[in-house]
Amino acid sequence: PARSALNPAFGPAFKIQSLAPAISFDEHPFNHNMHITSDGDYYYTINGGNSGNGQINKFSTAGILLQTYPITIDGRGLSFNATDGFLYASLYGGDIVRIDNLSTGVYTTLFPGIMQNDQASFAISPDGSKFYDFFQGTLLVRDFISGATIDTISGLLYGPGNFGGEAAVAVDSSHIYTWDATIKTVYAYDLTGALIQTAVLDSGSCGIALAIANGYLFVSKDGNYGIGTWYGYNISGS
Repeated sequence: PARSALNPAFGPAFKIQSLAPAISFDEHPFNHNMHITSDGDYYYTINGGNSGNGQINKFSTAGILLQTYPITIDGRGLSFNATDGFLYASLYGGDIVRIDNLSTGVYTTLFPGIMQNDQASFAISPDGSKFYDFFQGTLLVRDFISGATIDTISGLLYGPGNFGGEAAVAVDSSHIYTWDATIKTVYAYDLTGALIQTAVLDSGSCGIALAIANGYLFVSKDGNYGIGTWYGYNISGS
């Protein structure tokens, strides 16, 4: 029955097996639970709102909190680069940083103020060669080493405001995802920006949180200085 909400014309190119989340778990981020990534063995989340309370949390793949790492950054996006094994974050203000040592909270600023919008989360390509910078319908595909824009895709759909999804993007090996968190609607494109599918999720409202992690499409309910929730949706054909 849930599948009927999807457009069947697109067939197996993009399927969400259930519009209900396949995995969900709670988190107390102290402020806002902004973004999530995975190295294949664990989930890592980043909070945002105040660099003085900055943290990255490590969870098991079952969603059990394993460790909290304080770090003095105001996070927006978090992405694992399988090529070099480092976590990278986009921060409030548009910086991209490399997390050099989780245990000590040491990081290096690689690209100061590079993102199109101060509130932008971001995504790293699966092969680690590019990162993606989205704002209000325009996606900049940037070289991971230099930060130079190597492609621009325009006309992608999004929700209003940073908590609506105007500065969030997720990418896997064959899709680009944007969303309108105000109506819980995800838009899936091929890597050229052609719309493949639209799907309505049953949970999640934090526009910044859109991410691919461990094969799931994740969104969150904002903790907003309380308990937040992560929702992972099962995707096939990606």
